[in-house]
Order: sequence, then C-alpha cells, then structure tokens
Amino acid sequence: MKKELIVKSNKLLQHPLYKKSLELKLFSQIILAVRGNPKQDVFTFQINDLLELFNCNKNDYSMMKKIAESMDRRVDINEDVENIFSDTVHIFRRITINKQGVIIFKVEEDIKPYMLDLTNNFTQYYFENIARLKSSYSIRIYELLKQYENIGKRKITILELRNFLNITEDKYKLIKDFKKYTILVAQKELKEKTDILFEFEEIKTGRKITDIIFFIFKNKKTTPINSSKVEDIKIEKIELEEEPPESHQLEYEKLMSLGVSKSQALKLCKNHTEEKINNNIRYIEKEQEKGRKKDNIAGFLVSAIENDYYNQTQLKIDDVSLKKDEERRKKEHQQTIIDRQEKERVAKEKEVKRQQIEQFLEDIDDNDFSDLQENFIAEHVKDTFMMKYVKNNELDLSSSIIKMNFYNFIYTTCIKGLQD
Repeated sequence: MKKELIVKSNKLLQHPLYKKSLELKLFSQIILAVRGNPKQDVFTFQINDLLELFNCNKNDYSMMKKIAESMDRRVDINEDVENIFSDTVHIFRRITINKQGVIIFKVEEDIKPYMLDLTNNFTQYYFENIARLKSSYSIRIYELLKQYENIGKRKITILELRNFLNITEDKYKLIKDFKKYTILVAQKELKEKTDILFEFEEIKTGRKITDIIFFIFKNKKTTPINSSKVEDIKIEKIELEEEPPESHQLEYEKLMSLGVSKSQALKLCKNHTEEKINNNIRYIEKEQEKGRKKDNIAGFLVSAIENDYYNQTQLKIDDVSLKKDEERRKKEHQQTIIDRQEKERVAKEKEVKRQQIEQFLEDIDDNDFSDLQENFIAEHVKDTFMMKYVKNNELDLSSSIIKMNFYNFIYTTCIKGLQD
C-alpha cells in the first residue's frame, strides 16, 4: 500500500462527524484528494477501487453507495473561543453516484482551509494505519491518541470520549460495556495493526469512573516500510530501541520525571549501571537542597551521571539511607505489581463465576427455577430483610442485593457441588 499522509485540522478532527468505519476511511481519502489538488472542488472515486483499498468484499458495493450518499454533514467552523456564535457549513455541496459506479463529491470552499496549508493545531498519520481497522471506534481513538503521541499520554472524561466516538446516551450505558466495545476493541486493533499502542487507567470520582488516562507508546509491530529512503530505515531502527533495559525501568522513569529527554534517558540507562544513575540523582538532589545548580537540572544531571560527580564527592561516604530507600521503593513497586495481579485474578474469578451462573440458568427449565427459589426462600425464611423481597413465593430479582444472594446460593448449592 502506498504511504499516504492524512493531515487533519484538530478542529475538524474533534467533531464527531461520522460513526461508521467506512465513512471515516472514505473521508480520509477525500482529504488526501483535496490536498493533492487544492484548486479543485470536484473529486471522483471508483466504488470498486474503494472496496479494494478498504479490504471490502465485492458484495459490499451497494453498501458503499449508501455510505457515500449519507456522508453530507454540517460542521461548526466557528473560531470564537467563547462559542457565542455558531457558524455551520456543509462539508459537501453535492454528492452524486453515476451508473458507472463513480462517486462524485463536490467539496465546499469554506471547509478546505481545515484540510490545506496547516501549520499548527493539526494531526497527521499514514492512511495504512487505519486501512485495516474494522471498528470505527478504533479509528477515532487512533486519531485521538495521535494528537498527543509526542506528549505520551492523554486524559479525557468519559462524557467527552463518548461524544468524540459519536455514541448516543442510550448506548453502552454500563461502563463495563462501554470499555468492552470501544476501548478494549481499539486497544487490541491498534496493537495489531497500527504504529502506536496504548494502556489506560480509570480515574474515579467517588465510586464512579469519570475519566480515562491513555498512555501512548510507539508500536514495534509496525507495518513494513515501503519507501527505500535511508531516513525511513533510520527511524525504524530507533523505534526498535525505544524500551529501556528491564532492570533500569525505575531509573528511566525517574530521569524523565526530572526533565531528561526520552532519548537521553534511554541512552543513560543503556550505558550506565543502576547504582551510578541513582548515586548521581542523589548528588543532584543534595545540590538542590543546598541551593546550587537550580537552572537546567536535566542537563546538569546528564553531565553528573556521565562524569560520575557522585564519586568525586564525600556524599558516597554516608549513603546507607539512599540504598535503603531504593530497596524500599523497589519492594513497594513489586508489591504494587503483585496487588494488581491479585486484583485481576479475583476479578477474573468473579466473571467466570457470573458466566457459570448465567449459563446454568439458561439451561434449566421454569420448574427447576421455581424449585431453586423455593429452596432459597426456605433457607432464608427467618431473615426478615430477605422476606421483604418475597411475594407469592417468588423473589423480587430487581433488587441487586436479593439477586446477588440468590446467585451465590445457586453457585454454592448447584454449580460448586458439581465441580467438587
């Protein structure tokens, strides 16, 4: 596939214009066409060529026509910061499809500045990175993260992300469903098919998840480079060396937190021992406490490590506490990993248990289900709280507490017994 660079204004990218993956891919091809011929306003595409480019089946011919016909949208191009005025325009003046299977888009002049001559506030990526993505959510999340690739992370509220992904209020109401069908799908697809991958962290306000932090990384599993340019080959080589040695992970994070660039931190971790790096970080901290070397701490730290300033001072004589601190920090880091793994294990066990119960309930008939309810009621007949949710010898399963207790009863009396 030819390497085609998509360049979008961030203002245009932020608008949730399209929901379907084919719409997003076709719109990217239109942007390419406009940038290739900026003086034109009419652009044509053969449906069969698009089907091949998007890895679609020939049977999708009619669907591609419907997709194209439905792509006319209005977008607010108002630049007013306070959004006092709304200035919406159509993206296309006309969309037509002839009998020869040619789609003709006539692009509005007012929208062209958001596709041409962009010098700031834009996002760019190669089309090949979204060509094989099946989910529209994967494409949109890819665009969202490419905006912040150089920063390395992006925080966004759940509400903002839902709007960005064009998801209506009545869809994926539960956060677990929202994650399953959007974020987790995108995480898998981006890792397998694009030049970036991501991890994410959920942020809670009280007991409710309100924000997501995406951590963005270059993906080593990039598609083969089609260009034979020496510059491209050098870039690929650098990407393969992005990760620090596993033994230096904590030192790498500490260096970057002190302002050292990513490439320089990688170089230091590769060329110097953990002890040497930590000793000189300690030396810099002591110098700061004394009020010295406050300017360009990152540069001074790099020089200190490379020249081992620590070894040239008396600080090394009384440094037992430093080693103890580092050992404690490593133990805490290891314990954090263990705690996270245990939490994941417990969550997985709960999910398996839930699936087993639901499958069991699907397999039994109404009589067996009634018997289960009777047995449960008989066991809890003296529990006045439980009995509030029993009417005509049937449980009120709309109560989450009753449902949880009933499911536990089923698992203990029916499923666990069979497993044992």
